[in-house]
Parts: sequence; C-alpha cells; structure tokens
Amino acid sequence: MLTTCIRLGQRHFRYVTSFTFSIVLSISLSACGGSRGSDGGEGNGNTSSSSSSSSSSSTTSSTTSSTTSSTSSSTSSSSSSSSSSSSTSASSSGGSEVVQLFQHCDYTGWSADFSEGEYTTQDLQNKNVPDDDTSSLRINPGYEVKLYQYDNFSGTPVTLTSDTPCLVVHNFNDMLSSMKVAESSSSSSSSSSSSTSSSSGGGSDGEWSAVSSPFIDYRNDASPGGELFTSLVPDITNYIYDIAKTVNQILYLQPEEVPSFSTLEFHIERWEDDPGGVAWKAGAPPYIIVNINAYHLERVNENGGNVADEVKGVLLHEITHAYQHADGAESSAVEGLADAVRFKAGFIDLGFRGPGGSWTSSYKTTGFFLAWIQDEKGYPTFLHDFNQQANPSTPGNWSWESAINNTTGENLSALWDEYQAWLLK
Repeated sequence: MLTTCIRLGQRHFRYVTSFTFSIVLSISLSACGGSRGSDGGEGNGNTSSSSSSSSSSSTTSSTTSSTTSSTSSSTSSSSSSSSSSSSTSASSSGGSEVVQLFQHCDYTGWSADFSEGEYTTQDLQNKNVPDDDTSSLRINPGYEVKLYQYDNFSGTPVTLTSDTPCLVVHNFNDMLSSMKVAESSSSSSSSSSSSTSSSSGGGSDGEWSAVSSPFIDYRNDASPGGELFTSLVPDITNYIYDIAKTVNQILYLQPEEVPSFSTLEFHIERWEDDPGGVAWKAGAPPYIIVNINAYHLERVNENGGNVADEVKGVLLHEITHAYQHADGAESSAVEGLADAVRFKAGFIDLGFRGPGGSWTSSYKTTGFFLAWIQDEKGYPTFLHDFNQQANPSTPGNWSWESAINNTTGENLSALWDEYQAWLLK
C-alpha cells in the first residue's frame, strides 16, 4: 500500500519477518508535518490522507486518527448538557426515564434519557441528541422503542425491546431521526422487528462470536500510555472480541463467510524510533499483528481527547483489515472500506464529511462515499458486496469501475457526482 506519510521502522519490521510478503507501515504524523490532508482535520476519527494508485496486498497496514480532540469536545458538551436538560417533548408522558440513548456503540459518548412518548427530530435535538448520531441504547424491561430513519415517524421502524449495544447489527447506526417509546405490546417477542433486516443477514449471536474470537497475544509495555490503556480496558479479550464481531457483522451476511483468523498479536508500546506514529497492522489470516503507539494515547489524553473512543476507533479500522478481503484491490478501496466500517460503528464524526476529493482519496473520503451508497442509495448489503469483489475466489481483475458496477449496476463517475451533489444539499 502506498501512502503519503510512511516510515518503515526496523523495530517494527522484525515482528513479521516470518510472514511471506508481509509489509509493515508505521505512519507518522510528524512525516505529514501535522497538516490537514484531503480527509481533513484532527481529532477522533481522523486518518492520514494517502495515495491510492497501487494495489493492496493482504497485509495492508494503516493509520487512524491524529492527536487532538476536535470531535471529543462536542461529545463532552453534548453529554453533559443532555443530563441536565429540562426540555421534554410535548408528546411525552412526562414520566420517569425508561430509555437511554448513546452516541457510540457499547454505551459510550453522549447520553440522553427519555420517558414514554413520541419524539420528533426537534424533540430529540431539544434533549441534545443530534440527528443521525445514535449508535446504542438501553431499554428498561417492559418497554419497547420504535426507531425511525426520518422525521415525524416516517420510514420502516426498527422495534427494540432490550438493551442494544450497537445498532450496526440492525443496519440502523447513525440513522435515528424520530422515536416512539411505549410499554411493550404482548406481541413483542424479540429485540428486533421482523420488518427490519439485520445487516448481518443471519446466524446466531453465538455463531458470530465463534468466528470473531481469535487468540489474543497481548503485549503491553506498562508505559504511561500502556497503563492508561489498561485502566480503560481491563478485559482486553472480550474488548477485542466485541470489536471483531462488530466488524464481521458489517462486512459479512453469514458467520460462515468470515475468513479464518486464529491469532491476534496485539501491542501497546511506545515507539521510541517513531514517537509521532499512531498504529499499524501486519500479517494475514490466520496470524495478525496490530501495534498502537503508547505515545499517541498519551498525547490524546494530554490534549483532553477521549482515549477510549480513540482506541476503539483505531482498532475498528485495523481489525477490519484483519477480516476484509483485499485481493487485487487498490489501497484506496481497502482503506476506505476500513473507515466505512469505523463510521458505521459510530467512531468517525460526521463533521469530517464534506464535498471534494475523489473516490480514490482513501480513508474517510472514500469511507463516507461507500457508506452513502449503502445507506442512501438503497443497497443495504453494499459493504458486504463490495468486500466480496476482492475475495480471492471472485473471478476477474479488480477495478473501481467493475467493483461498483458489479455491486450496484451503476456507473462509478455518475454515482460519485450524485454523491457530491447530495453533500451540497
């Protein structure tokens, strides 16, 4: 994979000398001079801009966000204000709160409490819930929530009756615009309405867990950044498993589609020869190595950023590389798909999305485009289908044009132009 900001460290390369064709790229923010790339901005959810002209191998490596906290400041202010807001929807019953919404998966980010009632987009915003920014929720027993993609309760609802740690599995991440909260009806029998398809397509939770549970070879250097990570993630095994399952339920429709992956060698350590770097991934299934720079975590913490969100966002991107197909695909597509997964999981802020660039700009620019095709163009399995275009068993030579046409039947340039016009609305 080619990128504008790379440094090949001898210390890093030694981890993968036993892997044929393994390439380790350690991305340095200092190599970019700390400037904004085409994917724009710093803070949680930022990734380095990259060149996209080369084909990527199965050992693609990548970086993710930079060191400051432009998005975490909005998160904290929203979170703090939501708990103190006295504004209540006119259609609310005004009773005790029975539902709690969260910005990110796993009940993190801002939160807001709701009692029984009906809430339009404006009602949600009055409670400090931004439009299209909800990723998980808790529901008191005996209640159900109907989530709507559009204002005024339009669109097919997703009906939930129990805690939901990530709306990705219901193909409803960052899509909430209106909501109804009521006591459960006698006919409610599951956490999801039968009228709403899950992005995972099929398979039990246990089956998804089984294909998302590699052996974790965890190596923490106990530096200040390493200790910070330990304090935030005391159960590293289940933490990684949850992230891996989220990734796989976005990329695949059935558990049996997930590539075999047995071991993750996971490092949190200071990069003394590259203190400005962020993260890298190396290897190929069944053995993957991911390394996060402890200095980066220390910088995020010193700048007031949300280290927990930063770590999860980095790992969502890197673990996507561990599971996605990349045979013959251009690096822009490989990195873009990884950021599309990170965005769908709720860990790239919409503030980074804007017009300009190209579908080959990689990282966030490409990721937002791919997510738009799935969410707005009516191709609910697009990310799965796009990933399958780089499956080694898929015949033919990979190209951007063929990958888009094979999955949507549309012209790539025309689709990009439509996306740019949509962004300007």
